[in-house]
Amino acid sequence: MYTLNFEGLSEKEIAAIKVFVPKELNAVVTAANSVGEALIQRWFGSEATPGHSRYAEFDLKRKTMSTYLNNKCTRLTYVKKQVGQYVDSCEVENGDLAQVISSAFEDHPAGSVPDFVPSGLRVFILGDTLVEQVTPRRRFHTMAHEVTHRVISTSDHWYGEQNCLDKASKNSPKCLSCAANWGWFYADVRDAVAK
Repeated sequence: MYTLNFEGLSEKEIAAIKVFVPKELNAVVTAANSVGEALIQRWFGSEATPGHSRYAEFDLKRKTMSTYLNNKCTRLTYVKKQVGQYVDSCEVENGDLAQVISSAFEDHPAGSVPDFVPSGLRVFILGDTLVEQVTPRRRFHTMAHEVTHRVISTSDHWYGEQNCLDKASKNSPKCLSCAANWGWFYADVRDAVAK
């Protein structure tokens, strides 16, 4: 199990993150390895379900998340950045939640995952929005969303829970590379595990 580190976060922010990471996040990515077709279709479209064209890509990515968080990650560091500061040449603006530095190892074929992911990750918590204005479900989504950027090289194709559902219902192939879809997928797995 990896260690958690915090740089510049308040006690309230640290407590909010510790609710989900590592125990709950790791349990959810593990549970995601055995979810049913309905949940896969809800967030990634019918083409990502077993027996269809995108299933192998989906399956590889969910297994990579589980393997990384449960077996390879040694350190997960959360770093506070205020509005006006920078993360990877992007200025933090009001309403930003979190960010990671994009992987330098993104040249890999579609449907695969990076050959190398560092053993430790840094997640930047931006402004005060994460703790002050967001529900626990959304906070969990944000934690999972950010980790997928580094571990399975997702992108921010779109945001918003309903937008993700709409794209999946239209079988957009970008759902499998969209961090928001993965974040909401993991939020649903979390809800199912909690029952």
